[in-house]
Amino acid sequence: MRFEYGDVLFDNMPFILCIKLDHVQREAMIAITRAFRITPTISLQTELSLESLHTRRKMHRLTLYFKMLQNLSPPYLKALVPGQDPFRDKYKLRERGIPI
Repeated sequence: MRFEYGDVLFDNMPFILCIKLDHVQREAMIAITRAFRITPTISLQTELSLESLHTRRKMHRLTLYFKMLQNLSPPYLKALVPGQDPFRDKYKLRERGIPI
């Protein structure tokens, strides 16, 4: 069971919810592998070749940020990056002497 769908959006959720989400994934890993409940989570992740949810969310967040910087994402996402507002360059307000 994978929890990647929209994980960038809920990456800043409270810590207690992260723990609950990790618990859901652990239960799914136990069901998939038919392991005992006392099996360490790291062993289950290794057997299924899974990284932790935290690590996957971080990698997806960094990938999305890279895509936003490299114009590989929609313009409305690129506009969210500080200093990357497309309208600033279009109107060149500083060259006209208009303070920003």
